[in-house]
Amino acid sequence: MWHSGFTSECSTYIVSDCRSLEDFVAIIASALAIDCPKKRLPETVVRMVARLGDYLPRFPLRASRVDALTYQHHYQTAKIETELGYQHNISMEAGISELVRYAR
Repeated sequence: MWHSGFTSECSTYIVSDCRSLEDFVAIIASALAIDCPKKRLPETVVRMVARLGDYLPRFPLRASRVDALTYQHHYQTAKIETELGYQHNISMEAGISELVRYAR
């Protein structure tokens, strides 16, 4: 077992590449050699439908899912970089491409 001299018990580390959802989808579409989705539904309409889904059992769209897809979160990686010396070894594009090749 690898040990860096630091105890990481009860510690949470974030590994992030600070990309938007649109960038992430575009990277995946490119790796799959498909067109990136261009059509978008108005958020207000989606939220209204999602509110209905909160009251219907088995309805797949919920307000919490819309929130997760529309809120932009920026996670800082300073803790893992400082405490564990973490650095990205490959870009997100290269990592997603490798994952797609492996999955096929």
